[in-house]
Amino acid sequence: MRATGIAGGMRAVGIAACVVTLVAFDAAPALAHENVFVHREMGHTSVDILGNPFFTPAFRTEVGNGCDNEDVPATRSLGHFYNPETDAAPSFAFGSGPAWENSQTQYDAAIVEYGNTNFIGTDAAFHRMGRALHFVQDMTSPAHTHDDDHPLEEDFEDFGPANFATYDYSGVVAETVVPATAEAYVKAIARVVYDLTDYQADISETTASQPASELKDMFPSLHWSDGGFFGDDYFEIDRVGEFDCDLLCLDDWWIIDETVSIDNSGPGGAKRWQGFGYIENTGGDGGPVVPTEFNGVANIGSESMLQLYGRHLYAEAIAYGAGLLQVFADAVGAPPVPTPTVTTTATTTPTATLTPTVTPTTTPTATATATTTPTATLTPVPTPTPTATVATTATSTATATATSTATATATPTPRATSTPTASVTATTTPTATTTATATSTPTSTPTPIASATPTPAGTPAPPTADTLVFYKAKGSKFSIVGLLTENVFPKDWNIKLDDTTLANSAVDDPENYLIRKEDGLGHPASTDGVAAANPDLHYLKYKMKEAREGIGTDGGSGFAKAVKAPKRLYEITNRFGTLFLETKRVRSLLLPAGADEQSTADAPTGDPTHFKCYQAKTAKIASDQAPAGKFRKDLQTFLGDAALDIYCADDPDGNPSFAGFAVEGTCLFDLKKPTEICAPVDKMAIDPPRFTAAVISQSTATISQALVCYQAKISSKLTSTDAAALIGNPPTGTKVRQDKVRKRVVTTAPGNLFPEPDEVLAGQAKLLCIPSDVLAISAL
Repeated sequence: MRATGIAGGMRAVGIAACVVTLVAFDAAPALAHENVFVHREMGHTSVDILGNPFFTPAFRTEVGNGCDNEDVPATRSLGHFYNPETDAAPSFAFGSGPAWENSQTQYDAAIVEYGNTNFIGTDAAFHRMGRALHFVQDMTSPAHTHDDDHPLEEDFEDFGPANFATYDYSGVVAETVVPATAEAYVKAIARVVYDLTDYQADISETTASQPASELKDMFPSLHWSDGGFFGDDYFEIDRVGEFDCDLLCLDDWWIIDETVSIDNSGPGGAKRWQGFGYIENTGGDGGPVVPTEFNGVANIGSESMLQLYGRHLYAEAIAYGAGLLQVFADAVGAPPVPTPTVTTTATTTPTATLTPTVTPTTTPTATATATTTPTATLTPVPTPTPTATVATTATSTATATATSTATATATPTPRATSTPTASVTATTTPTATTTATATSTPTSTPTPIASATPTPAGTPAPPTADTLVFYKAKGSKFSIVGLLTENVFPKDWNIKLDDTTLANSAVDDPENYLIRKEDGLGHPASTDGVAAANPDLHYLKYKMKEAREGIGTDGGSGFAKAVKAPKRLYEITNRFGTLFLETKRVRSLLLPAGADEQSTADAPTGDPTHFKCYQAKTAKIASDQAPAGKFRKDLQTFLGDAALDIYCADDPDGNPSFAGFAVEGTCLFDLKKPTEICAPVDKMAIDPPRFTAAVISQSTATISQALVCYQAKISSKLTSTDAAALIGNPPTGTKVRQDKVRKRVVTTAPGNLFPEPDEVLAGQAKLLCIPSDVLAISAL
C-alpha cells in the first residue's frame, strides 16, 4: 500500500508534510512526466507530427529544452496543476496559479521574444514555447487534473521513461482548440483527461454486493470490509487498495470531492457514497491493475491501467502540443507550409502571347516580395463579395486556380496580364508590373472565386442535408458485437476525394488522402422542433491528412507529393445569416454510418454523401454572424437526436424539458465559433500503382450543401430571442436547467466498406454541423 497525498474530502496528508519534503529534498508535489526523456520527447514528437518546416531542427531542439527545463527548479511544479471541474488550482499550489495561467504567460513571452528576434536561449522564443507546452503535457498526468499532490511518487509518471517510446504516434494529428490560446489548450486537454480518468461510482457501507456502476464494472472485486468493533472499516479493490480507512492507512483511491454526495440511503440505511471515483494507485499492489473494462469498453486485451493511460494520454499530449505550436506559428506570421504546385503555373505560362511585356524578366526578383504580401490579400477579400466578376471569371477558371495556388510567386506575368480582362486597370501593368502586381495581385486573387464557385451559380440550393450533432468518440481496440473482434484501423488507408464545391482545375482537388482512426460520431438532429429528414443517416468523423503520394507525377517516373490545401476565403449563408470563413489545411472525413444507442446498427444503404472537412476560422469581415469581426455570442438552437432524446428529454428533476412547446424533449445548445467547413465530395479509390489497403466502393455526392461546424455546448441560460420565441418568450438571461449527456457505448456500422469501428465510446457533444450554402470562394 502506498503512502500518498490528499484523498477525497476525508483524505488528509498534512500540507506540512509536503513543505518538509520541499525543504528537505528540494522536491515538489508532482514533477509530472519525467523531464529528460518524456517531456522533451513529447515536445519533439509534437513538432514532428505537425510537419511545419517553420520549426527547424534547431528550433525543435529548443522546444524540447523548454519542455524539459520548466520543472527546474522543482518548486515550479506547484504551478502545474489545474482542475477543470473546480476551474482552479489546488490549495497545495500555494498561490502558484493554475497551469493555464502559467502556460499563457510563457506563450505571451514567446511571442514578445520572437518579435525581438530572440529565437534560441533560455529566455528566447522557442524555449518559452517549450515551457508553454510543458503545461499542456502535464495535464495528461491525471494527478494534475485531480488535485492529487503525490509528493513522493506517481505510478503513471514513473511508467513513462521506459514506455513512452513503445507507442506508435504516426497517426496522431494536431488538435485545434478555439479560441486559439495557450489558456484554451490547457483547459481543453485538462477536461479531456479529467473525463477519461474519473469513473461513476455508487458504493454503500454494507457487506452486501455493491450496486452496478462504472467503477464496479471496472473492478468486480470492489467491496466494503467491516472490521468489527475494534477493526478498521474500508472499501477495497483488489490490487488497487483501500478507501475511507479509519486507522493507519492512506487511501489508494477515492470518490472525488467535487462530485461526491453522501447520505444514508444505502441498504438498511447504510452510508452511501455517490459520485466519480479516482484511482491513485494505478501501478497496483502485488501486480498490475487490470480493469475488466475501461470507459465503458471491455478490456479484452487485458491492458493494465498504466498501459491504457499510456495509449490514450500520451497521444493527447502530443496532439494538443502540436496544435499549440501551430497557433504560435500562425501568430508570428510564419510562412505557411509550401505547396509544391509551381509546376501548375508552368502550364499557365504558355499564355506567353501575353508576355511581350518582357518587363517581367525583372519581376522574378520582385515576386519574392510579392509573395510576402499575402497579408495584402486580406484587404481585397471583401472585393470577392461583389462576385459580379464571377460571370466573367468563370471562363478563366483554369488560369485563375493555377495562379492562385502558386500565389503567383513564379508567374506574376500571366496573372498581371490576365487581370486586364477582369479589371480594366490593365494600363498600370505595363509600367508597374513589379510593384503594381503586389497590390493588384490581391485583386487578382478574387479571380479564383470563379474557379471555385460554379456551385452557387444561381440561388442557393434548398436544404438537403441534416443538422448533425457530433460527439467526441473513439473506437475500442477490442469490441464485442456478437463475437470478439479486434479493431485496428489500417495505417495505409489511402483514398481519392474530389471536392464538388471546387472546380477540378484547383491544384489540390482531386487529391489522395490518408485516413486515420475515428474521433467523432454524428447524429442527425431535429432542429427547433422540425424532424431530421434522414434520421437513420449518421456519420463517423475520421482524422485525415494528405497522402504521401499525390495523384500527379513528379515530372519523371515517380509520384508527386500530395498538394496541401491552400488558404481560402469562403462566403457562406445558413439559417443564422451570412458568414466569412478562412480555411487552410484538411482536417477530417465524414463517412456515412449506421449508429444505434440501444442495439446493433446497420450500415447505411444507397450512396449517401461524404464530406471533406477543412480547418476554418471566422474571417475579420463583418457579417450577420460576426458583425464586428468577432463571432456572436447569442446564437442558440433546440436539438434532439438519438442521444439527446435519452438524456435531455427530461430536465434534472425528471420533468419533460421545455414542456408544452414544439421543442419539448429537446436540448438547447449554444453555438460557439466555427472550426470546420465540410464540403461534399465524390470518393473513389486511388489510382494504381499507388498502394493502399482501402477497399471501398465509389461514391458520388448527392447533397449540394456544405456543413459549417460550430463548437457547441448545452446552454445554461437563454441568450437568443429566436430561441425564446419558441418557448413562450421568457426574458433573455433566464437560467435553463438541462441534463448532460453521459459517456456511453454506441454500436456503429461504417458504410462504404470501411473496416471499423463496431462500437465507440461516445461522450459529450462537441460540434454542431449546420447545412450551409457556399456563395463564393477565393484564394488568400
